[in-house]
Amino acid sequence: MATWTRHHGCPSHVPSRNVQGIAADSTMDDNHSLVNNGPWTKEEHEKFLKALEKYGNLSSGSELSKMASEIGNGRTVTDVWKHAEKYLLKLQRAKTEHMRKIDEPRQQLDDGDWTWDQEMAFEHALSVCEPSPSRWSRVAKSVKGKSAEQCKKRYQLLVLDIASISSGEKIEVAYVH
Repeated sequence: MATWTRHHGCPSHVPSRNVQGIAADSTMDDNHSLVNNGPWTKEEHEKFLKALEKYGNLSSGSELSKMASEIGNGRTVTDVWKHAEKYLLKLQRAKTEHMRKIDEPRQQLDDGDWTWDQEMAFEHALSVCEPSPSRWSRVAKSVKGKSAEQCKKRYQLLVLDIASISSGEKIEVAYVH
């Protein structure tokens, strides 16, 4: 079993290595090949990411073997598969958390339904009304049926949408007729 040490006071842990630089958790399989049973190192994970980018389409069926070979250090196809599964689950959790962080403010900024004409009037009013303390009341005068508060919330939603689009999300807009 590997011993763990703190590296430069960081909370990340580094498995101990023997004189050949092989993880202490490594063993030899029946074919006298190195098998690494230890936790993944930062270097191995970086190699994994590069191999995932290179072979990640899984079109031929031999990608995991190719990835294991590129990572080296005794990593097997099973190791790569398990690491990929954990990594993808971690990405999925991060995306879910990101969506929650965006959806909560979006719910608080509910500004009601907007027609296409209201949206166009709003965008035009935004372009001609300079930022000022009375901006939203002036914008609202140009948008039939909308209050200053609804116009302000609409603007805040647009800012959220821009951030979402910038991060690669697809935004769906539905207008009432």
